[in-house]
Amino acid sequence: MSVLSRTLTLLAALPLAMGLCVAEANAAPLSSSVSAATTGAEWGGYENGKIPASALCAISWQTVDHLRCDAAVRFEALNTAYKAKWGANICVNDAYRSYAKQVALYDELGPGVAAVPGTSNHGWGVAVDLGCGVGIFGNARHVWFAVNAPKYGFTQPEWALIGSSRAEAWHWQFFGADLPTYLTTTKPATVATVASTGTWPRTLTAAISKRNTSALLAGVPVTITRRSVTGTTVTTVGTYPTDAAGQVAYTFYPKKPTVVTFTYAGSTDSLPSTVSVTVKTPTVMTGKVTVGSPNTLKGHLATTGGTVMAARTVYLQRRYAGSSTWTTVASGSTNSNGDFSSTQQPKRATYYRFYFPGVSGQYVRDYSPSLYVTY
Repeated sequence: MSVLSRTLTLLAALPLAMGLCVAEANAAPLSSSVSAATTGAEWGGYENGKIPASALCAISWQTVDHLRCDAAVRFEALNTAYKAKWGANICVNDAYRSYAKQVALYDELGPGVAAVPGTSNHGWGVAVDLGCGVGIFGNARHVWFAVNAPKYGFTQPEWALIGSSRAEAWHWQFFGADLPTYLTTTKPATVATVASTGTWPRTLTAAISKRNTSALLAGVPVTITRRSVTGTTVTTVGTYPTDAAGQVAYTFYPKKPTVVTFTYAGSTDSLPSTVSVTVKTPTVMTGKVTVGSPNTLKGHLATTGGTVMAARTVYLQRRYAGSSTWTTVASGSTNSNGDFSSTQQPKRATYYRFYFPGVSGQYVRDYSPSLYVTY
């Protein structure tokens, strides 16, 4: 939340916005790159995050937060429409962000997540972070906001849209009349996303949505293909329509590492999109001990589907009774039967386990159950 004085109200903001507000009088319409277009000169020389309360206007239903005054007036009008539709005010989690708060967030979240202090659009009083459904892609309130907020000069910057590497459903900005060009395209882009659940079998659920609104597309055809991670032959599973939630699911047993691709070919009113996901094969590491002098411990590695895994590096670890620390005492490759053996002669009660670290992008790691060996 802003640490600005909370004495400003929108009752004061309205006459200010009609000609008495310094911020609005000096502010030009924002371009699609607000951080580049907004400068201290537009604020009478104030720096990003160092704008005094007297140059900002409070959000009337949540006076702890402030915006540039022209943005606050349009946000009030947007809230009137929102409240008529949803029966409640817009949930504002953050608006104007002081330089000190930018520094604190940057220290907490780091680069790539938080803006470099002094560059945040929140620091110019033109950005808001919203909740209560508006901050969730695909939520009905988010979709409504994406369709209606541009009428009041608000929308998401392109970097925050669904499918972007820095997607932030909650981040909205005031652009005034100079809205981003993606809103005017006659054929909007779409985004394909995928989520994975389960292990054996694995279910992949893809969703197709419009990038500019995050609205999910129901009844559109999606083609599913698959290939081995190490192969080039592509197999078509089939083409299936998305359900009412804009989703299509594919359930299968990943007997070997597999790349699964979902492709939407587009239509007369939306562009195509595709998404691929690598599905790793789960493994099972087991072990047994043959008591003797020394003891023989044997580990066995296979996939969950029962295929033995030869020539894979596994580790034997031990933990003394009463300790919580595991130490690697042997390692080696599994033989053609998926087995690895080691002889051990502990001098006190000891637990052993076999460990397969997995293979990045291909096989899931696994531990065998503990094996107890007495001295």
